[in-house]
Amino acid sequence: MKRAMIMILALMCMINVGCMALDLDNEQEQTEKDFEEINQVNNIVESPKYHVTIEDSQEAQKHLDSEEGIIKAIDYLIKSNLIEDLDIIYKGIDDFNNDGIKEIIIATGYNSDDIYSRSIQHVYVLNNKYEKVDTFNEIEGDTGYGFCDIKIIDLENNDNKYLYIGLTNSISMLGFQIYEFNGEEFELFETSASPVGVGEDKLVDDNNDGKIDGYIQKRWSYDVAYSTTRIYKLSELGVFNLEEVNITLPDYPTEAMDVFLQYVKLNGIMLSYDVHIPEVEQRINELCEDTDKHNFGGLAYAIMVNETYGDTYEINYEIEENVDDTDIIVSYKDEIENVEKKYHIYLYKKKEKWKIRSIK
Repeated sequence: MKRAMIMILALMCMINVGCMALDLDNEQEQTEKDFEEINQVNNIVESPKYHVTIEDSQEAQKHLDSEEGIIKAIDYLIKSNLIEDLDIIYKGIDDFNNDGIKEIIIATGYNSDDIYSRSIQHVYVLNNKYEKVDTFNEIEGDTGYGFCDIKIIDLENNDNKYLYIGLTNSISMLGFQIYEFNGEEFELFETSASPVGVGEDKLVDDNNDGKIDGYIQKRWSYDVAYSTTRIYKLSELGVFNLEEVNITLPDYPTEAMDVFLQYVKLNGIMLSYDVHIPEVEQRINELCEDTDKHNFGGLAYAIMVNETYGDTYEINYEIEENVDDTDIIVSYKDEIENVEKKYHIYLYKKKEKWKIRSIK
């Protein structure tokens, strides 16, 4: 009887060991299957077709879980047929609004080392659950320009992260948009781009602390008359305000007509800003002794366009020029106010320089 009991116990132990071995084999098989799936995703990311050619965000480089999140996000997009034959131009991950949930940014398009030739077609935003895909590339219609650059940035006096999108017309303009995450989607926070397709705008970090505290606009087309640099600073309230305008002026005009034209354009410039521009104010005082303030309406803009593109606007000049004095009568239709306007300008020579005595 005792021997029978021992044989039964031995048999039970053998069965348990067999079951444990079978469980271990199943677990190993599942683990190998999981590794195989991860390797398949890794192979997709590392293949030449989907090779990322722009530096990843620092967050993705520092944290393994972030890198795994990006891999899963890319896999999600591939399986959703959202990448197709496009390049992955950018991948990044960060907690934009400090709510403990990280947003993943994947940008696809046609890559190039030349920023004017680079074209970002889609910018996908995924949360860390990989369930929601949100693209906002359609908003480029607000500016008419294409996306050419993308990165995650910090702003001065702000703990949140922001998304920077570079803009270009592929020829002569570089601008940008900054987006803020509100917990549900990215909203436009700031835009800086030339409306006429000529210019260059860039972010500024004056104190080199890694946070953006302003930006610079450079303009040199007919929309500004003269080469112009505008400097914007980020206030403590988190708003970019125009702080300074610098304008490169040409030499003082030698002809009476050019004195009038420069005076009109500089007046238009001063009326368009709420900041002092010392060099412009000084030149205006040199050109005209008439202390009355003059608003020429759309004439300044019409003159600048005509100087760039020819006689786009009809402006009539009647000039009576003498050795030491000149009368100019200017008439044109102000398309802004939709009225006919006429100005009578009296100029005279003082120390070999033409100056405006009065404007009627």
